[in-house]
Amino acid sequence: MKSGITRRWITGSLLLTILVLLLAEGVFLYSFRQEYYGGVRQNMLRRFSSITGQLQVYTGETEAQTARARGMALRRMVEQFAEKEKYEFMLLDGFGDVLATSSGTAAEGVLTRDDFSAAMQAADRVGSAVYRTQSGERVMAVCLVLPYNAQDVAAL
Repeated sequence: MKSGITRRWITGSLLLTILVLLLAEGVFLYSFRQEYYGGVRQNMLRRFSSITGQLQVYTGETEAQTARARGMALRRMVEQFAEKEKYEFMLLDGFGDVLATSSGTAAEGVLTRDDFSAAMQAADRVGSAVYRTQSGERVMAVCLVLPYNAQDVAAL
């Protein structure tokens, strides 16, 4: 009974149905993951937009005083960042080195400069990267180069 109807049904219809279902599930999981990361990126960009909008308020008699006031305001925002358990908020200098973090740690082993490099090269001055840390944790980093002079702070 090598060529019975059951054997032909299994190798034909059932196998094809299983392959189509596996392909559909793979496409669904990939699109869900992309949508999730896109939503997180948009949320971060909204926060950055709010922060850069607030920086317009800070002024001084000279450009240096304005930059100093903006730098101080950014450091205060990082220290008082309300969602420390969800996001790590960092201030970066012109080389991509960390100046301040919301958790107060140096964030060694967590950072790559991929998002900073992408932001420096992008026309809209925004870059992002998804990578794994040394401990295997998946991280999404979004970087925005500041449109204003803020002392030594170049990016969020």
